[in-house]
Amino acid sequence: MQANYGMDYQLRMIAGVRDCLSERTKSVGRISFMLHFDNDPATRRSVGTHLEPHSSELTSEDDLIVFECVKAFHAGSVLMNSEKYGRGSARYVSTSLNLPLEDSYIFKMVREGSYAAGTTFGCEVP
Repeated sequence: MQANYGMDYQLRMIAGVRDCLSERTKSVGRISFMLHFDNDPATRRSVGTHLEPHSSELTSEDDLIVFECVKAFHAGSVLMNSEKYGRGSARYVSTSLNLPLEDSYIFKMVREGSYAAGTTFGCEVP
């Protein structure tokens, strides 16, 4: 079940930043970051708060644009949790995007047919 939520969130994030990026970036490559969530153990709902950069193959200008767009999507967004991740008051998910967005790993997995139930996306910390 967690993989379904992870895939859903990742796809919603890409859709949410696509219009914001709208040909504003020029570089290609991967950008990685940690998403922070406030978690409600009673409902197992996590609400996006902020993100922190990890690494990037993009130009510094494009880093700023991508982070602006991801922040706009992530702040207040909701991620449902499995029972495993629904217990603490905070949750962190390490993830990445590629530019162009179509090169992001989630699309690659779908194209190759390598996505399977139980596949994890990024590193999750309860």
